[in-house]
Amino acid sequence: VLFFSHALIADGIHSLSDLVTDFMVVVIVKIAHTEPDEEHPYGHERFETLGTVVLGCLLIAVAGAMAYDSSLNLLNPEDRNLPGWPALLIAFLSIMVKEAIFRYTLAVGKRIKSDLLIANAWHSRTDAYSSIVVFIGIGGSMLGISWLDSLAALAVALFVAKIGWELSWKSIRELVDTAIAPEQLEAITRSAMEVEGIEGVHSFKSRQMGPKMLLEMHLQVRPYLSVSEGHYIGDSVVAKLLREFDSIGHIIFHIDTENDDLQRS
Repeated sequence: VLFFSHALIADGIHSLSDLVTDFMVVVIVKIAHTEPDEEHPYGHERFETLGTVVLGCLLIAVAGAMAYDSSLNLLNPEDRNLPGWPALLIAFLSIMVKEAIFRYTLAVGKRIKSDLLIANAWHSRTDAYSSIVVFIGIGGSMLGISWLDSLAALAVALFVAKIGWELSWKSIRELVDTAIAPEQLEAITRSAMEVEGIEGVHSFKSRQMGPKMLLEMHLQVRPYLSVSEGHYIGDSVVAKLLREFDSIGHIIFHIDTENDDLQRS
């Protein structure tokens, strides 16, 4: 307001909306990391998944608002007072601070394997990009290129929408219990087959629960083994998989003496 920068005012409003989403992230992450209880025996990680969907939708909404305003400015240019140089300095400082927040949040999110925190980190990165747009727009306005701000803002809006869609789609797939990737399944199968006494692995069921995957599988052993011997081999498989794949949270196995999949076919 003091230095006639409408772009900087918009960036300030954008940052205020980020503060609201940050509080939402803090609350949801705290809920997601609580211990399992009677109502949620598998844990509360899906709350984080749901929060990621909401955050992705907010990014798409913000991108839509940015694109709408930018398009109006491109179609209806107005004469404005030129921004002062302090506005350019504030925009530069905003870029540096948001980039630092992005790097710190991303590092913490990867360390604790929180998709929601990682999503929020990328949200901060998009905020830095929006501040770059503001910086370019202010600089362009000071040089007399008044349309540069709106054009750059439109490009960043599309980028923000892309990130929001990718975050939401990944979490929506998790909410509907989409199976893990085939390459992950192949790696788990190879590892299980390395355990002595395992004749085959089949009837896989898998789903994602926050940062952890839940597995169900049938382990085929020799038919002359006792029940206790078969389950000992199964426990050995579980211990091996949990040791080698830190992304696995829970495994349910069933001991077979034949391949159920072939019997059903």
